[in-house]
Amino acid sequence: MKLLMKRAFGILLILTALIGLAISITGLSLIGRFAGDVTTGISASFDILERTLSATSGGLEAALTSLEEAQASLGSVQTSLDALGTALSDSQPALEAMTQLLSEDLPQSIASTQQALDSAAATAQTVDNFLTGLSQIPFIGSAVYQPEVPLQTAILDVGSSLDALPPAMEDAGASISKSMTSLDEMQGGMDNFSQQIGDIQSATGEGSGALKQYLLIIDDIQGQLDTAQQIAANWVRVMRLGVTALLIWMALAQLGLFSQGLERLQPVSRPSSADIEEKAM
Repeated sequence: MKLLMKRAFGILLILTALIGLAISITGLSLIGRFAGDVTTGISASFDILERTLSATSGGLEAALTSLEEAQASLGSVQTSLDALGTALSDSQPALEAMTQLLSEDLPQSIASTQQALDSAAATAQTVDNFLTGLSQIPFIGSAVYQPEVPLQTAILDVGSSLDALPPAMEDAGASISKSMTSLDEMQGGMDNFSQQIGDIQSATGEGSGALKQYLLIIDDIQGQLDTAQQIAANWVRVMRLGVTALLIWMALAQLGLFSQGLERLQPVSRPSSADIEEKAM
């Protein structure tokens, strides 16, 4: 009975060793493929992120161009207002041209500026949402995006601040067409309009500066992506080597179990009569 249990235990050890050895060999054959798939997936993810950042950078550059065009348009409006103020102090005939400019030309210029700002605000919203999500990604969390005022809000505020100008200009034009007696008062109004335009132009310049900062942030993130991709690839290699070493150790351990099983299956040699008599003497 004892011999039977010994043999059964030996067979169990051999089967366990064979199963463990099969698992180790299978793992060694699959670990390379698995590591390659993981590396390919990581590379593909970083490529997508890189393309997304490039597209975002292009959107920022387009928004920056819109803001710069709006700033240039505001500069033209301010120049026109300054010229009209000077004309008021020089001669009264210029009042008729000023009426035309205030009633039609300048409101149209401001409307074009607001359209450019609306386009820039739409792009800014996409950029704000993307940078907010991007700051949560591991390996690149150092470039945290937490603006005090979202870029979209800042641009929309600039556009909203223009709303009051066209009605005021149209009222001024109507006032000029009705009466041309208060030249000094009208000149003061032109100076006031010019000051408001200058303030709005300054705000637009600040928005352009913010966009340039965002472009710098994206450039910094793109630089960190290369480092993060290299770190991820190194981790995959380290894990592959660790798992490979573990599987090899398991395989060697199964050889020990297999050897023990074989020993238990060997027949037990019984001592001969001569050996028994020799021990008795």
